[in-house]
Amino acid sequence: MSSSLQEQLQETLGPAYRIERELPGAGMSRVFVATEVELERTVVVKVLPPDLAAGINTDRFRREIQLAAKLQHPHIVPLLFAGARGGLLYYTMPFIEGESLRARLSKSRELPIPEAIRVVMEVADALAYAHARGVVHRDIKPENVLISGNHVVVTDFGVAKALTSATGETSLTSMGVALGTPAYMAPEQATADPLTDHRADIYALGILAYELLAGRPPFTGLNLQQVLSAHVTSQPEAVTTHRASVPPQLADVVMRCLEKNPADRWQTAEEVRAQLAAVLTPSGGMLPVRSAAREPVRARTTPQRIAVIAGAAGLLVAAAVLSSIAFRGDGDEYVIGNTRQITSASGREMQPSISPDGKILAFVGETPVGDQLFIRYVDGGRTIQLTDDTTQAGWPLWTPDGTRLIYVADAPMYSVPVLGGTPSLLVPAEPPRWLNPAGLSPDGSKLAFAVEHDNTIIVAEKDGAAPREIAVVPEPHSLSWSPDGSRLAVVSGNPAWVWEANLAPSSIWIVPVAGGGVRKVTDDSYLNTSPVWTVDGGSILFVSSRGGGRDIYRLRIARDGSAVGAPVRMTTGLGPHTISLSRDGRLLTYATLVATSNIWTLPIPDRPTTADGMRRITDGAQTIEGVSISRDGKWLAYDSNLQGNSDIYRVPAGGGEPVQITRDPADDFNPDWSPDGSEIAFHSFRHGDRDVFVVAADGSYTQEVVRAPGHQRGPRWLPRGDALGYYEEGTGVFTVQRTGGRRGTWGTPRLLTSDLAVGPGAHSPDGQWIAYVRERALIVRPASGGEGRPVFDLSGSPIRAVVGMPVWSADSRTIYFQAQAGRDNVAIWSVPAAGGAPTALVRFTDPSRQFYRPALVSDGRNFYFTIGSRESDIWVMELSKK
Repeated sequence: MSSSLQEQLQETLGPAYRIERELPGAGMSRVFVATEVELERTVVVKVLPPDLAAGINTDRFRREIQLAAKLQHPHIVPLLFAGARGGLLYYTMPFIEGESLRARLSKSRELPIPEAIRVVMEVADALAYAHARGVVHRDIKPENVLISGNHVVVTDFGVAKALTSATGETSLTSMGVALGTPAYMAPEQATADPLTDHRADIYALGILAYELLAGRPPFTGLNLQQVLSAHVTSQPEAVTTHRASVPPQLADVVMRCLEKNPADRWQTAEEVRAQLAAVLTPSGGMLPVRSAAREPVRARTTPQRIAVIAGAAGLLVAAAVLSSIAFRGDGDEYVIGNTRQITSASGREMQPSISPDGKILAFVGETPVGDQLFIRYVDGGRTIQLTDDTTQAGWPLWTPDGTRLIYVADAPMYSVPVLGGTPSLLVPAEPPRWLNPAGLSPDGSKLAFAVEHDNTIIVAEKDGAAPREIAVVPEPHSLSWSPDGSRLAVVSGNPAWVWEANLAPSSIWIVPVAGGGVRKVTDDSYLNTSPVWTVDGGSILFVSSRGGGRDIYRLRIARDGSAVGAPVRMTTGLGPHTISLSRDGRLLTYATLVATSNIWTLPIPDRPTTADGMRRITDGAQTIEGVSISRDGKWLAYDSNLQGNSDIYRVPAGGGEPVQITRDPADDFNPDWSPDGSEIAFHSFRHGDRDVFVVAADGSYTQEVVRAPGHQRGPRWLPRGDALGYYEEGTGVFTVQRTGGRRGTWGTPRLLTSDLAVGPGAHSPDGQWIAYVRERALIVRPASGGEGRPVFDLSGSPIRAVVGMPVWSADSRTIYFQAQAGRDNVAIWSVPAAGGAPTALVRFTDPSRQFYRPALVSDGRNFYFTIGSRESDIWVMELSKK
């Protein structure tokens, strides 16, 4: 029985370990979570039951485990210890927080293509490392791949080999134990070929990739013997048969892993990893625009083990063709050349800007004290930090002569010599007047920038003097000069994307510098951002999510600034964040960014503490931005991009299986439970900008509450439950009343206050007060009306910025809020509602688990918030035009 084995294991381990619980689904071994008492760390103990351990040479098993324990790699779970005592054979490894790939697949069935490529690349990286050291896994499958943060790790390396060596495969088979899992066994493994080697792992990796892309392994629905026979005698259907959107080159990589003859597969895991990197990046992964549709790969049905040498040669020819394919548009033809990774440090390396001569890369790097400006040569060398630690620096742009960089530090704009020196102030500014630079015009005579607070585009002399307004664009940022200096490409909407990968759509506009008609050249149903001009000024390249995942597109621009034709997709599965182009157009740099955030909870402490005791509520490769808790404290509502775009979900507050509530192709955000728990209010981009909606908590109906020009965001139910408050950007806070009960009629919105707050505010539980954030300050005003008052003096406090929505304590005497102080990460603060000094109540000290999204709610006993991570690196691709 489970309890007796657990007791026996505890007795065997002695006081060095404390067994906590057993984990389910362990296959032939039993898995327990334990605490290693001396080091106070959590470990996993895997134990073979006595009836199996009795047939194993324990000394030989221990020697093989010791060989596997020497593996030290970021994508391999290390083995810590192996022992045999009291009839038990066991080994220990670190406890990895996260979920198995199998658990991830059970929720989504298949993965987004870029995520699937990344997972398989990291498993291949682990295999390449282990194979080079003589260790073969022999049981690669989703259960043995764990997702931890933004990365995957492979577990149980060397265990199958240790069992084989300690017993002999025949002995194990006679005990009813399969070395490997039938659905993932290579043909030579299924037939017990004594020459089976590391290439069996290549086959299993192909099965894994197939399943991530197709939602199923190639051979399913059969009994054990039929599955094993299919591996030996049947050709799998092409992965594109099950998922037509899989790029042809990716399908080729996967299907070659599945060749019956080991000699016809990729010969090393490093080869597989390199091929996948080529698919993920444009040097090999681009799909030709206007190219003929590729014939699907036809499954071969010869019931023999066939050596397909001609097929391998055909793949080499195909690779050569792909490397020279041109990307065609109306009269233009572009070719993607070599692609290489420039930065690889942990954390964020983003906002790349390449020097005019293409030799030096400037970028923003994450440091313990905030974002700073760095440079490094594209061809190698050390990285140099240009800015000090007293400000947050970003948005680097080169002067035309390549000698200086223009950047923003907090709000003002500076320039600094590229090889280091004292920064010079170009344009002063104080928050909330944030400046977004376009840098100097190509001839060096003018300086352009956007003022985010009043939506203006400014052109000034090169030293910032004599500024003049040339246009008004909503939420302007990411400006780019045309090569002749006559026009600016400007992004409108979602300025937080540049810093936080905020999930919201945006559009691109063309602004003539001399004045005149401003042209909107993309829609605003998707993310459209980071425009750069081609050398001839006839097109812009930009990042867009219009095709699903983020990729690079090209759009032709007429002399009058209008769009010519539709955007042309240049990459597939690239996932860029922002891009930059050298002056000659030969090098394009881009940052890749993976951002995730999930909901965690922590009891409200009565004294300052850290978040070390927090507990995860949701998991998965998703970004959650808004969270709400029902008034009875039983349910959480949240927005998530788990299925691609952002939808509204609900989940029990204690954790459990999430339920998707909305399924519209547009993004839905910022849910709020009605007082009776029957409905959820949210804002959505269903009409191109933010509008307010209400959905039944079971998803049975949706009502449009407010549809108006501009952005209506952050709806919050008023305490009586028949009205909503919401914030309209640039105008103030509105209320809107519903008559006729649920599914009744919503009336005309009424302006409540022109106070430019962030959201309509949070009502205190006693109904007397409303707390809200305005211009980085925390304000409280009477619910019955009247002027608001600051809760504390921001200028005299250590707090640098207040973010998100405030939360009241159950007795209405304390307000909790998110804020940043000095160079510290965001913390949860508390302050008496009547006024007083704020206290940093909960600090988030783990750099890998940060409170970077402004989402905080409470049921009066617990905090619920989002914890996330962001990882980005910078790449360079060669780009030429025929």
